[in-house]
Amino acid sequence: MIGRWPIPASWQWARAGELAVVVGGGTPRTSEPDNFSAALAGAIPWLTPADLACHDSIYVHHGARHLTPRGHGDSAARLLPVGSVVFSSRAPIGRCAIAAAPLCTSQGFRSFVPRGPELLYEYLYLYLLAARDYAHSLASGSTFQELSGSKAAQLWVPVAPTAEQARIVVKVRAARARIAGAGALLAEVAARLAALRQAILAAALRGEASAAWRTAQPGLDAQARSGLPGSWRQLALGEVARVQTGFAFKSAWFGASGVRLLRGCNVAVRRTRWHDAVCIDPERAEEYSQYMLAAGDLVLAMDRPLIAEGLKVCRIAAEDLPGLLVQRVARLIAGAEILPDYLYMALQERAFCRHLERRATGTQLPHVSASAIASARLPVPPLAEQRVIVAATRARLGGLARASQLHAQLGGALAGVEQAVLDRAFCGSLVTQAAEDEPASASLARLAKR
Repeated sequence: MIGRWPIPASWQWARAGELAVVVGGGTPRTSEPDNFSAALAGAIPWLTPADLACHDSIYVHHGARHLTPRGHGDSAARLLPVGSVVFSSRAPIGRCAIAAAPLCTSQGFRSFVPRGPELLYEYLYLYLLAARDYAHSLASGSTFQELSGSKAAQLWVPVAPTAEQARIVVKVRAARARIAGAGALLAEVAARLAALRQAILAAALRGEASAAWRTAQPGLDAQARSGLPGSWRQLALGEVARVQTGFAFKSAWFGASGVRLLRGCNVAVRRTRWHDAVCIDPERAEEYSQYMLAAGDLVLAMDRPLIAEGLKVCRIAAEDLPGLLVQRVARLIAGAEILPDYLYMALQERAFCRHLERRATGTQLPHVSASAIASARLPVPPLAEQRVIVAATRARLGGLARASQLHAQLGGALAGVEQAVLDRAFCGSLVTQAAEDEPASASLARLAKR
């Protein structure tokens, strides 16, 4: 069968290279500051895939940096006309937008310049959004996956009659606007859930969760000092826990099976993430037993530890094992004066996050050292009160976790709705076909003659 799925009789499958000129990008030498410029007169807008990371609009005018004429001449970047569809071809594959002004891109893009009005650029943009997984399946590369220019040109595109393309664009844009509205409401809920979580943790670390317990303890010093109950102490993390950093395992040892290595990319907010796992041979792993992970271990990513979702800190579960601690990931080993569960709570509270944020070094990849982690000041109550705080806070956070789980399910369902709309659009079932529309075969034949 030609193409990817059955389409209406008035449609036709075509290769992307038949419909558009596929254009690569380029990057001038970054060691030459004169190659780059602010958004001044004569500067040329230049995009990288990172510029589209949080870009919600269909259209893009420019990225974070511009090229000078010298920088443009020092690279393979070509100036793209308005209406070009830019599509990131690596790191990651599938970020997409339409050029609203003449611009150029880095080599991380394959851009599509429609050959004629027979293919509406918004229609092509929406199809490429729907075809991210398909494009990824054609990518290759050992270090990282990349969609080559020749593979991009081979992408199958279902071409509807031009008039029907316009109707599809209108219908999909309306549906996506409604989905975006629902997404904005979900984002507001997420922000409120995060704020409530922080409020629960902050109250617990001020002693509010255990106030009734303290009142019932005869002879306990209840007088507040420095905003904390009198029986509490303010201590450096390094006084109550040991910060162990991992080992720099050689990349030449990496394989697809064996004992997994816990790298920074595998530590997420309150969970591990193994989608990009590397392993070493079990026999070699035995030589590094001091870095072997155990269930319940508390680990913290030292590279870019803070992201929008929160702090990249989590507990190791049985299903994460066996595993080894890698350099630039820290294991926090609680001492006799602090419970691991209480320490885990304290690390997630905003005060500790602010401490790391102030001490992070590096702009491209913020990093916190073991000494910076150890220097954080923590409120430390007696062990008996820590147990009360952990139990009370865990109960409150349990209800919040159920709400967060429901929120995540709704977010996934919303993403599924958008994909379903796009799938219907490009199999011909979203809008009705009109007998008066010029069939795609006629418009493509005209396009081929240009």
